[in-house]
Amino acid sequence: MGGRTSLDLIWDQIQIQYAAIIRAQRIMYVADQDDMIKELKKATYMPSSLEEETVEEIQPEPDITAEEFSFQFSWDRHATFLNAQSRAMGELRRLIKQFEELAHAKDERRLRLKQIELTIEKTKKAVREEKEEDLQIMIKRKEDDS
Repeated sequence: MGGRTSLDLIWDQIQIQYAAIIRAQRIMYVADQDDMIKELKKATYMPSSLEEETVEEIQPEPDITAEEFSFQFSWDRHATFLNAQSRAMGELRRLIKQFEELAHAKDERRLRLKQIELTIEKTKKAVREEKEEDLQIMIKRKEDDS
């Protein structure tokens, strides 16, 4: 372990966990309620029937006879993401608490930890504000064209 302390290992875990949370936000992004993923799960192929006068170098393309798809709807993906993120944030909080209990007061990593915590709080605040944005409705009278 090259002289690394248990505190160093906890710090490494904090950084890995934080990076995983940020990466998961990109991977699990759901654009809107109509965002759906359709993946080909299984396909059955049959050889193509070509005339007998085909050139030997040309390989016929197989015909797809049956396809089976898997669908991932936005609400399922979003629910899965929220559950996973909640568990990941809980683990991150546990690691941070453990680090703070073990680290001495002048450890420079405490400042980095504070920065991570502030970034998380800023992100949470932005999400709350996005949900609370007022909807503006403009009513315009239809003008007579006569």
